Amino acid sequence: MSALAIQPVSFSFHETHDVRIQVIGGEPWFCLKDVCEVLSIANPRDLMAKQLDKQGVDKIYNTLTDGGKQQLVYVNEPNLYRVIFRSNKPEAKQFQD
Repeated sequence: MSALAIQPVSFSFHETHDVRIQVIGGEPWFCLKDVCEVLSIANPRDLMAKQLDKQGVDKIYNTLTDGGKQQLVYVNEPNLYRVIFRSNKPEAKQFQD
């Protein structure tokens, strides 16, 4: 990644949760922390280590946040669905759609 700060785009889920999206290689990647917050998944690191395809996980350095530049983990679309399918919350289907 470039040394420049990266400003992801975001979408609002139910007007209460913003999910940051970063385009990598022309494909949307989703901020794992944001997705886990929407689906009330308490431990994104454990999920990342045990359930996700590692080739679909990327740490983006220098992402601009309210707290300054941060390192955030983004997942590709197949991994996004792996996270969604792990959730039993009613919001999971709505989020998937």
